[in-house]
Amino acid sequence: MEKVNTRHLNKKLLEVDEDTLLLQLHALDNEIRWNIVKILYNNPEGLFFDDLYDLTGLKGKGSLVYHLKILKKANLVRNEYIEKRKRKKFSRYKLTDGCKKLLHTLLQGLLQA
Repeated sequence: MEKVNTRHLNKKLLEVDEDTLLLQLHALDNEIRWNIVKILYNNPEGLFFDDLYDLTGLKGKGSLVYHLKILKKANLVRNEYIEKRKRKKFSRYKLTDGCKKLLHTLLQGLLQA
């Protein structure tokens, strides 16, 4: 894995406090959560929980709930409730603007390394 030019990243990323940045980077340092972020990045309109579950290939829905909770706590993923049928609400997940900015900045750092 290539090293990231952290001096460049620090200047850009510290628009959030250091604790938030560390929480976000820690949340992304997991293969399952990184996969969830990539799936949501490729579906900018967002995905309903069951659709996201199907695309992840996880063995149990509880695992997806756990990883989404970590991503939400790090403010990388948000969910909104959509009334779909007969007052039944469904949860749709999307990347936050902060997550998109973080991904863009990380990519820039990798390209400049």
